[in-house]
Order: sequence, then structure tokens, then C-alpha cells
Amino acid sequence: MSQRPERISERIARQIPAFGGAFVENGVLHVYLTIPDVAAQARAVIADELRRGERGEMNVQFRSARYTFRQLEGWLNGITVARLPSLVFTEVDERNNRLRIGVENAAARDQALEILARTQIPTNALIVEVAARPRLVQSLRDHIRPLRGGTQIIPVYTGWNSEGFCTYGFNVLFQGKRHMVTNSHCTQDQDVHGLGGYIGAIIHQPNIGPWYARNRNTIGTDVRDPHFTQQWWCDSNQARRGCRWSEAALVEINTSDSWDHGGIARPVERVFLPTVVGSLAINSHNARIGLSSTTDNIFQGDVLDKVGRTTGWTAGTVVSSCRHVYLPTGVGTYGLLCSGVVDAGVGRGDSGSPVFVTTPDGKNHLAGILFAGLINAFTGLGEQFYYSRWQDVNWELGEGNLAAVPASYDPGDPGDPWEPCESDPTAVECPV
Repeated sequence: MSQRPERISERIARQIPAFGGAFVENGVLHVYLTIPDVAAQARAVIADELRRGERGEMNVQFRSARYTFRQLEGWLNGITVARLPSLVFTEVDERNNRLRIGVENAAARDQALEILARTQIPTNALIVEVAARPRLVQSLRDHIRPLRGGTQIIPVYTGWNSEGFCTYGFNVLFQGKRHMVTNSHCTQDQDVHGLGGYIGAIIHQPNIGPWYARNRNTIGTDVRDPHFTQQWWCDSNQARRGCRWSEAALVEINTSDSWDHGGIARPVERVFLPTVVGSLAINSHNARIGLSSTTDNIFQGDVLDKVGRTTGWTAGTVVSSCRHVYLPTGVGTYGLLCSGVVDAGVGRGDSGSPVFVTTPDGKNHLAGILFAGLINAFTGLGEQFYYSRWQDVNWELGEGNLAAVPASYDPGDPGDPWEPCESDPTAVECPV
């Protein structure tokens, strides 16, 4: 496999060694520097990187940093071999120019601080906190054609066994064929197969057809889902089943049904916290959110959106742009590296939701795919979701060759047809 591409903070740090991280607040990009004299050079590099990611110009303000980004990343890699107990996540907290570590309870926090005190990491560079462990979040539910992101799917594997409802991620062209991307855990039984390495699941939209027409809603087959592996950057003490950079699987479309390249279903409303669940009704006057490009230029403080089959169109603030998180399954714990974290509504069944950012020019840019959230065990809902970044999805599933948007930008198609169940709630296409 080719070398994993750098994210924007890594690229800036390579060009500006004094760079200490960046975050967005009230539309302003705040940038940490350990050496103020390089501000002019940093401004030019950042402007170039923003143009590359189609973010456009941003107002940049500089702050004094105690640590460089590369120092923090180096210490973060050192934490991997420290074998901290009950680890939930690790990250470079760019908003605070520190390392942030989450553990399951107060006792684990005390143990972690004791272990870290014996390392070369300065105490002032660390934030160690008790944190909830995110959950994989399986649970617009109508028969939607053309096939597009944000709608309900259900996988079938091992006979007619199914893991439950998930969300259609986004369409991609790969090797000249139509594909879509959803979560790895949406295509396999976690208690039997765990995560990754399983192919052959049959995907249906929105659900499995009746017994006499099982394949009526079949849309494709899972064809790529890399194994989780143990590498030097994977904390084998926590992620005993291995690590990956994305929680995603590639599904080849094998139906003749129409297919919307670069399109996401548009619900009638977009909601922010404290509202967790938005409307699931699709906007009949403008049924489509059009993607103009993909982007890796996401900072803490940015606002990201997602559309999912359980909580609809929710949006909120990025609280981490690159967090290593450890998720348990029925066969062991897995590590998901450099995941984004957003404070926004999420629920079981939203797994696979396309995640995107809207820039001031009104264009939408694909940022990744939702895979987990901090979910209440009783309500099945939560206020924070995790997503795998587009760059890592593209690298792991297509070695950089997935095309998630068409060559020409289509912002929407107000007259696009869809098939609401309200007209016939007993139709076999409608979920129960």
C-alpha cells in the first residue's frame, strides 16, 4: 500500500517547524507558533494549504505556543508504547497546544499520571481526563432512488443474518465502476467476525424485501474491507485486535437502479444541539445536497454536518480533528486512529452517515464517514459523534483512487423524485 497522506496540520508542521497547532473560533483560524518571527512565512504556507483544500481565504491570528506540533506528535507516539490502563483515546489537542488523554475512570487516571511521570513528556504538556467510551451506532428510511448518501441501508451476511440498520455513506467511482462507502461494522457480525477483513455482505436499501422477493431491494456487495493490523503506531495493549485509520468498507453497486454521484439526501431541517433529532422527511422542493469536492482541511472549531437515517441532518463543532480511540466488540478491542470528533446529535443507525463541511461560498465538501458516538444505552441517542476522515478512507479502500464527486459540480436538483412511504405505509419498501 502507498504511504498514508499527511493531514493539513502535518503538512504545515513539515513546512513551518515552529507550528504548534491550529483551531477555528468564530470564523477565525487561530495558529500557534513557538517562534513569532516566522508568522509571515506561516501565513503564506497556510493560505496555500487552504487553497489546496478548497477552503478559501480565512482570517488568521497567531498565538504563542509552548510546544511545537511535531513535539506533541512525537510524545503522542510515545504514549502508544507506555501501555496506559483503560485507555479510551489519545490526541494532539490543537486548541490548547497540549496532549489530551481519555481513560475510563479516576483510578485509571491516577495510574496513567503515575506512568506518564516516568516518561520524557513534560507534565505541563498533558491533559488526562476521565472520558466516556463511544459506541458503534447501528439502528431517511424510505425507498430512495437515485441511490444517495444519508439514507437507510441494511446488510445481510452468513445466510440471512443481519446486524441491523445503518446509513448509506457516499457514492464513489473506483476502477471505472460504481461503488458506495459505508462502515466496516455495518457489513459484518461484530460478535463473530469483529471488525475488518470480511467481504461478501449483501447491502439492501432501505430494507430486505419480502420472503418471496428477497433481492428486490439489493443494491450491492461488500468487496473491500481491510484487516485491522498491529503496527508500531497501534497500542497493542489497548487494541488487541489491531488498528486501522478508517472504519469503512467499499460496496460495489450491482443494481441497474439510478445512482447519484456526489449526492446526499436533504432533509427539511438542519439542527444543532441541544436538539439531537431532526426531521427525517426529505425536502420535496430540493431533495439533494450536492458535494463539490472532498477536503482534509478540518480544524478544531470548524462546523461539520452529517445526514443519517436515525437523527437526520445534525451539525456541530469539531472538538478534535485527530483522536486515536479504542472501541470494544464481542471479540476484542480495536483502535481507530486519527478520527474526527463532533459535538452534534447522533443515534443508533447513523453509522455510515456522510460527514461534510459547508464553506462560506455555499459549497459542500465531503470530510468523512461517521462510525460511532457517545450513545445513551436507554434512548439510543447521543450528543457527540466520531468520524473517519475522507483522506484515510480513500487511502485504505482505494489507495487514493476513489472519486467521491463528479467532474462537474451539481449543487442540487429540486425536482429530484423520491418515494415517500406516507402514500402507502404497507408497501414492502417501507421499514417497519
